[in-house]
Amino acid sequence: MPAGAGLLFTTEVTRTDLGRHGGRHLRGRAESRTVRIGLGKGRGLLLYGSRLRPVAVEVTEADDRRYEVPVPDVPDPRIVTLRRVVTCWMIASALVSAARLLHTKLAAS
Repeated sequence: MPAGAGLLFTTEVTRTDLGRHGGRHLRGRAESRTVRIGLGKGRGLLLYGSRLRPVAVEVTEADDRRYEVPVPDVPDPRIVTLRRVVTCWMIASALVSAARLLHTKLAAS
């Protein structure tokens, strides 16, 4: 039986120099999101997951004007598939429970 549980969620931002193009200085910005879940005493069970994704390209013009171009967030296909499976399972469970309840009521009358 676990003695305790903990959840730690962190976000780190990393900037990388991408060089120059057309008189503009380019820097990439990425976010690393990490989740750690701990169960049990001491070291017990530790689950760890991380995702690194590009967020934007920061552009500096020759006259020091700055702007950023966002990178569109594409959903992770594993997460989309997991959501679909869980949704289908929930619908199927509800239908089976309703069918059992209806069968029980019809058999009792």
